[in-house]
Amino acid sequence: MRLIPVDGAMAELSRKIYGNANDSTNFIIGYNAIYMAGIYTNVLLEEGIFHWTSPDMESAMDMARRHLYLGDSTEYDDLIRETLKSRLTLKDGAYQWLDGMRSVLVWWDTHPTEKKFA
Repeated sequence: MRLIPVDGAMAELSRKIYGNANDSTNFIIGYNAIYMAGIYTNVLLEEGIFHWTSPDMESAMDMARRHLYLGDSTEYDDLIRETLKSRLTLKDGAYQWLDGMRSVLVWWDTHPTEKKFA
């Protein structure tokens, strides 16, 4: 599952567009659903984070639209452009995102042994 930064540009845009910081199914949602089902899991969090880069602002806009499931809609383009201009950093000729990809592996025993307490 993905673990998204809570303070990233995508989270900000998702809050403004959808009212929550989740731009896609992610670890927090998945873990809570599994936990509410009564399943206790093991969790392995990938160290470090792979930060996204975009070669230009239009590529960054396309990435944001894709992650936010906006399809061909241009309804939020002004909001996305202004947010990205204020949140991305131009470094070495590319736009650097605070956002990025971090993976979380979640697993559990499907045949737990029954524990008996005295």
